[in-house]
Amino acid sequence: MAKSAAQAMLNKTAREVWRRGGAYADSGKVSVAKWDDRGIEATVAGTAPYQVSLRHSGSGFTRRCDCPYDGGTSSGRAICKHLVAVALAWDALRGIPRPTATEVEQVTIPPPEISRRQINALFADPLHADLELLRIYAEAGKWSRPHSQLPKMPPIKVEASRPLSVKEITRVFETMRRWADRTTFDPYFCAGEMMAAFCEVLRVIRARITATPTPVAAEALIIAQRFHRTLVLELIDDSDGLHEFGEAHLDDLFAMIKDRAVPLDQRAIVRKRLAAFEAGRGDY
Repeated sequence: MAKSAAQAMLNKTAREVWRRGGAYADSGKVSVAKWDDRGIEATVAGTAPYQVSLRHSGSGFTRRCDCPYDGGTSSGRAICKHLVAVALAWDALRGIPRPTATEVEQVTIPPPEISRRQINALFADPLHADLELLRIYAEAGKWSRPHSQLPKMPPIKVEASRPLSVKEITRVFETMRRWADRTTFDPYFCAGEMMAAFCEVLRVIRARITATPTPVAAEALIIAQRFHRTLVLELIDDSDGLHEFGEAHLDDLFAMIKDRAVPLDQRAIVRKRLAAFEAGRGDY
């Protein structure tokens, strides 16, 4: 029987990387150039097109990906999500079932533990928190259960010179809302990822505020506040108080908009929207 490339990688791959690679495989990001029972060559559509190859070698596999991921290792040989995606695609082409969710949870490398000092630092300065730590915060304990691996953030242009639009912001939060409809979405273990993605979006909005008309910026703030309320009250388990991170980013955005000089003909609508934001603070 053909040997599973995915199974061979399982215990060498970080759990988060595995889940992201699985999502890549499932979303059609793998384009196979050629394959046979001995190997596969493919392109994976990531932040750039990455070239990936896997090939049987003795009792194992040789692997190559030209992405820059090194997993924090000095050797640069860590398994990336592109390799995982191609391994799963190759196994599927050969009729080999992928590892079960239970196997992934039990065999992959778990997230690093977060120290109490790091947790205290997260909550001491939510506005400037390390969002990568926030993503794995819920998994820093002694137990977990299989759950979705969510994107870093929904698609949104990051160019500071690009004005925001109400349509764009609405679409971004609608995308995040749909993440919670996934069958493996877990309100507790996905909470850190959801809140981190929300904060990522607000950081992008903040960066693009200067290029955005103030009434649109104020409306974007209101849309973000409404989604944050839905996020905290309906989508995630907020028992760890993750709302503090969203609130800090919302308040920062509010202060930035409030301090802007506004043309006389726009002042009434901007004041109305900022007043509505203030009235909705802490409404959870």
